[in-house]
Amino acid sequence: MPPERRMNKIGLARVPMDHLMGLRADRGGGAFLTRPLLIEGDELLVNADVSDELVVEVLPTTIPLTLYTLRDSEGRVRYHEFEGKPGPFPGFSYEDCQPVVGDSQQHRVTWKGGGLGEFKGQSVRLRFRGRP
Repeated sequence: MPPERRMNKIGLARVPMDHLMGLRADRGGGAFLTRPLLIEGDELLVNADVSDELVVEVLPTTIPLTLYTLRDSEGRVRYHEFEGKPGPFPGFSYEDCQPVVGDSQQHRVTWKGGGLGEFKGQSVRLRFRGRP
């Protein structure tokens, strides 16, 4: 009998401190939350190839986070969801974000509330949500 195929894998990646590693959303889309980041610049530039859309929200680092794990009927982990209150800063939610589309090494992410420079000198979390 062949071994069971597993969707989850563990690995090690070394990434420079000021970079994020590459991620790919499945057909249904996906999201990830960064660790706290100290904002030093005025804008957020993203290197991404997005056929549908990518949006970002800016969250305070004081969010008490709860990790939820959704498993399928066979007990395999399908995804993890972080939940916490309060929500994103006013003007910096997914709905306020101008969606990023296309392939570029420098997509400029903007929101109705302004640019990332609004948080210069502060520590924030970024939550990215994308659909391929």
